[in-house]
Amino acid sequence: MIFDLFIFLIISLSGHFLSEPFAIQNQFVVWNIGQGQWTTQSTLDSCLHIDSGGEFFPITKIKKLCHAKKNFIFISHWDLDHINGIEKIKRWPQVCLYNKVDKTLLSARKLKILSGLKECHSKDLLQIFKNKQSSLNSAIQLIYHPTNEPHPFYYSNSNSKKSSGKSSNELSNVYVSNQFLIPGDSTSPQEIIWSQKLDKIKIKALVLGHHGSRTSTSETLLQHLPNLQWAVASARWARYKHPHPAVVSRLQRRKIPLLLTEDWGSLHWIQ
Repeated sequence: MIFDLFIFLIISLSGHFLSEPFAIQNQFVVWNIGQGQWTTQSTLDSCLHIDSGGEFFPITKIKKLCHAKKNFIFISHWDLDHINGIEKIKRWPQVCLYNKVDKTLLSARKLKILSGLKECHSKDLLQIFKNKQSSLNSAIQLIYHPTNEPHPFYYSNSNSKKSSGKSSNELSNVYVSNQFLIPGDSTSPQEIIWSQKLDKIKIKALVLGHHGSRTSTSETLLQHLPNLQWAVASARWARYKHPHPAVVSRLQRRKIPLLLTEDWGSLHWIQ
């Protein structure tokens, strides 16, 4: 059955999956990091990482694809399973963090993980695409950022007036990379807010929110994804029981194939 699903995906999607296509530069990768999230949009000369965390890391493979390129790290939120892998790449020659860090709000452990990273800006990404018919928004879009701070990529899980009473999951930034939706650990109430912004974006693939927890990937969100062709759970059922059966059932009713990195390993979408 797994083989049949694989053939179905190859036939039905506009790209192709390969086991280790590191010679092909234009690709989107959901890395197998156990329970957590690390996704990478790779181009000829850059790697855009949306979160960099998990239980373990295929760092040799990530290095093979990205070490010689400019690396930009975007964070959905500051939970350890979304940021602890930064320690593995922060000393590479060209790495920067796109999100502002408020040192008064993060724990000592998290600050240690982030220490030594320089901040990067929109102009850095625009420089990458200056000789191409492309732009920042064609590479990655921030479609929802709940703190609404002036800096377009600012995120804070503070106890400030704007975020008081909310969990870090509820304060997840939501990104789109080409036709891939990466919602971090955004919860169902937040999905109601930002899913309306998806109506003009043709989303083909979804990295399940909160690793497939039942508190995410709501019916409301799926209704706003009419072009969805497949979903991925960056999770470990064996330990955490993710993706939750309720989420699996929602996808099955819509006949959306679901891939688990736990079963398939790292998934490479060739563009």
